[in-house]
Amino acid sequence: MRTLRAVATSGVLIAFVCGIGWPAGAQVPKPEASPEGLPAGAQVPSPEVSPFALPDVPPTPKGEDPFPFFDNYSWRSFIALNWPAMTGAANRGRPDRTKAFGDPRGPRVWTTWKSRYEIFQPGGAEPSAWASYDGQNPCGASFANDVMTLSSFSAFGDFNQAVFSLSNVGNPLVAQNQTYARYQVQVNQPEFNSIAGNKWYIASNLPTPTTAVPFNPGSTEIKAAWRILTDKDTPAIRSRYYVVPNAQVFDVASGKCTAQDIALVGLHIVTKTPDRPQWIWSTFEHVDNVPGITTEPKPPAGVPFSFNNGKPPQTLNPAKRPPAISPANPPVTNPAPMQVVRKQEIKPQTMGILEPLADQGHGLAELHACDDPVADRRRAGKPEQRRRSVPGTRLRARQYHDGNLFPV
Repeated sequence: MRTLRAVATSGVLIAFVCGIGWPAGAQVPKPEASPEGLPAGAQVPSPEVSPFALPDVPPTPKGEDPFPFFDNYSWRSFIALNWPAMTGAANRGRPDRTKAFGDPRGPRVWTTWKSRYEIFQPGGAEPSAWASYDGQNPCGASFANDVMTLSSFSAFGDFNQAVFSLSNVGNPLVAQNQTYARYQVQVNQPEFNSIAGNKWYIASNLPTPTTAVPFNPGSTEIKAAWRILTDKDTPAIRSRYYVVPNAQVFDVASGKCTAQDIALVGLHIVTKTPDRPQWIWSTFEHVDNVPGITTEPKPPAGVPFSFNNGKPPQTLNPAKRPPAISPANPPVTNPAPMQVVRKQEIKPQTMGILEPLADQGHGLAELHACDDPVADRRRAGKPEQRRRSVPGTRLRARQYHDGNLFPV
């Protein structure tokens, strides 16, 4: 994606302060109807470029493939959350409906949500209100919360990938330009209200199996992965990404936050919908992350993959997961790049779902996705309920004129 004219691949929020919904005054479809009000069993609605995400995935009619319904839901979320956002604390989470999707000016909707570090402040301090950027920043007193920040109050908390264990973290990921991938979490207003209202920012208030309290319906969380850009990233490479210039990033060499340009390489959109309280996961990954297997798109000549050297043998390196970054195993300058390979081809059915939009002049071409064939048995449910519970599910999207971002 080009400089934020790059948010080519995520979803957008709606005009509500909530993360997903319909325009004020619009009637939300009933569960027995499809998102566009079609009767059960009717054809899946056509994709639409809109600043409003769908409230839920309709029940899959008997005998029909559930994937198109979830694909449509995920792509609509992606487009909505990546819509240009209104600016200012009072407008957090609101799309700017005077701008078109793909407009390069300003932040995207999801980037204006509350960040993890705004919610979980040092000493369990109460977070500031939704429509405020007050509070401590992990980079220090001279850094602002309304500027993209890749750092954390816990040492190196944004260097490791998440895993299914709540008590452990995963391993770091090193790009081919020898920088660590960095991770960021943002939540919409319904989820923020759930956390702040129940005081879950204090460990002793967290729910237990006997005191469980649900998140508010519509709660949505974004988990973004970023690659730090260096002088190795030419203008041709940068033009492929959604780039945030001069983000506040913890620098390994200096041990403090510095202004650095960052490129979006992955995005999870996780939503608790009214009919699917187990949450729906939509994952987007940049098309230039690693080589495809069959018909997946390729970067143009001279543009490298972010996490693969493009050479044989196409095997994982390192073969075993490295240890997590921690105070006992701190990050290093110029770490060795890792070789990441794809094991599952992109699902053609999902790959072409948004192609009709290109014919409508929306500049959305070659939106791609793939799906692992086996769902996570720990999240058992109906097939359509497991659709986005697959750990390796990847939706890949490419926004034609804005750069390339994709759903995983």
